[in-house]
Amino acid sequence: MTKLYPITVSINIAVTDGSQRGEAIYDLSPERSPTDEDIEKALSEAQDVLPDGFRVMTRHEHFMHRVLEKFGRSPRLATPDMSDGEEWHDPNTANTFCDWGVGESDED
Repeated sequence: MTKLYPITVSINIAVTDGSQRGEAIYDLSPERSPTDEDIEKALSEAQDVLPDGFRVMTRHEHFMHRVLEKFGRSPRLATPDMSDGEEWHDPNTANTFCDWGVGESDED
């Protein structure tokens, strides 16, 4: 049974060409929550229509993009164990944390 809700959902896909960052927006049909298949389709279709040189961000790029967006700089903080190029949907990804810079000033 498909549940319908009074919502409209857009999937914002973080993209980059290595120096520029942006988002590709994929709109779902109204009243539906996204499924894993919807997200996979959005990622695939976005990659097909991006300008030359652009691609979907890696996990590390996306994390750092959000940090820079929030803080305006790259602060010292604990980060998940994310290798460049690691697949987003890998359920075996370690989420180990470290305490880099805890209690230290920005002048170090």
